[in-house]
Amino acid sequence: MSIRSISRAALLPFLVLVTSTAVRADVIVSDFEGGTEGWQLSGDSSTATPDHIASDGNPGAFIRGFDTAVGGVWYFAAPAKFLGNRSTSYGGTLQYSLRQRGSGSIFNSQDIIIDGAGLTLRLVNTPPIPSSSTWTQYVATLDETDPWTLASGGNPTQAEFQSVMADLQSLRIRGEFIVGSDNGDLDSVSMTAVPEPSHLGVLAFTCVLLRWRRAKR
Repeated sequence: MSIRSISRAALLPFLVLVTSTAVRADVIVSDFEGGTEGWQLSGDSSTATPDHIASDGNPGAFIRGFDTAVGGVWYFAAPAKFLGNRSTSYGGTLQYSLRQRGSGSIFNSQDIIIDGAGLTLRLVNTPPIPSSSTWTQYVATLDETDPWTLASGGNPTQAEFQSVMADLQSLRIRGEFIVGSDNGDLDSVSMTAVPEPSHLGVLAFTCVLLRWRRAKR
């Protein structure tokens, strides 16, 4: 059958198949099913390593940190697989689920802190406050369109944010939201990337499209 006998309706499924296979998935995940996965605690925490809980997560297993209640804020610190050159994650998302327990008033602080290329970026007071009974999911966009601020003041430019993602040295997620003694849970952490088209996929799509347009003449 010649290309002239192929209708647009018949061609469309093929084009969808070509373009769908041209997307490269790039997702880093911590679901904690196999343990703490190298996550650490920093700041006002009672230990350097979180507890691993095998059930009641979102879903399955999760990790838990405890406050020493001596001042400061404690954070979950990401392991090496989330760090390094994460240029492909610029414009992607950081997603995670939190739960907290404790009594006392809620205080404001930096919810996410990322360091790289000599810069520190902070995302402050991301609503809502984690619940004590159910998991609360959070999604942050890893570019300057979200209200990130520089530790030195002001908002990051596109170039500054990209430089941080290309040399990501640390990633911290706040686990403490209550004044006084508390503990907090973390689960379902993922860092996604913006899908990139495969050169071969784009070339195949272009060739088919050009042949179809010529056949219509």
